[in-house]
Amino acid sequence: MKNSISPKGLNNFKNKLSEKLFDVLYRRASKFYIEDFPKLNNTALCNIYPSLISHNIEIVDFDEKENYVYLKKDNLYFVTTPDYPWIIREVFCQHIYFINPKYLKNKEYSVFDIGMNRAYASLYFANQPWCKEVFGFELNETTYNIAQKNLELNFRLKDKVKTYNFGLGDKDATLKTYYLPHRDGICTTSKEFLQNYAPEELDRVIESDSLIRKSSDILRAIVENENVENIVVKIDVEGAEYNIVDSLVSEYPDFLRKTDILIGEAHLGLEPLVKQLAPFGFKEVSTKSLNPKTQDFLFVKI
Repeated sequence: MKNSISPKGLNNFKNKLSEKLFDVLYRRASKFYIEDFPKLNNTALCNIYPSLISHNIEIVDFDEKENYVYLKKDNLYFVTTPDYPWIIREVFCQHIYFINPKYLKNKEYSVFDIGMNRAYASLYFANQPWCKEVFGFELNETTYNIAQKNLELNFRLKDKVKTYNFGLGDKDATLKTYYLPHRDGICTTSKEFLQNYAPEELDRVIESDSLIRKSSDILRAIVENENVENIVVKIDVEGAEYNIVDSLVSEYPDFLRKTDILIGEAHLGLEPLVKQLAPFGFKEVSTKSLNPKTQDFLFVKI
């Protein structure tokens, strides 16, 4: 009698094989140091390299043509650009999205990564044992494409992350967005945010049209179609956080009722979020600022 293997089993085998081959191919490069790549001298990556090394983040390759640096931390691989690697440091060295296990009331959570950026946070969450799945939203196409590259590098986790190349807001619209191409941290619909956050770089901003979808409609569809029960929200959207939360409060409050934890950055003050979230039982348990122009927050239902 012939042995048979299900399509799902075959897929699992191919993923494991691909991951093994990838690890073997990069194993010989995993001992590279920044000194091995002279063109990385005097870059921002060079400046933060000691911090990366101290947190077990290794350089495994540098593609000069694409201007991508390939990094590895434990079982994760990701790419960054030499001149703007700050978010990797924030996520994997400064641990801005760490959630104390005492706040995790349920065994599994679905994470909504609103403002996915290059998918560093999505990978960080997907790698947690309590994370069932991640839904990531990124409106800038260039940044979204780098996110896809990062997800493809992580064969174990990529199927846990579903991504959407649009932003969320209080209505469906095509809006003017403002993007600093050398910085993965800035793409916004808010000129006020740019004036507050990076006034010295206003002359370098690229304007483009980006698709925004109504938060309440999109999140309702995902929750219902995917049978989502327990939610963690990570939100970092350069000033659009207030419209998004307001849309949920007024038009889809059940989403916030299913949410236990909301973590992210407030760019134009924390007080509006405190007022919006308090009626749903959220308490502000942590605020800090790695940057004087923003506030990192953690709201939890206690």
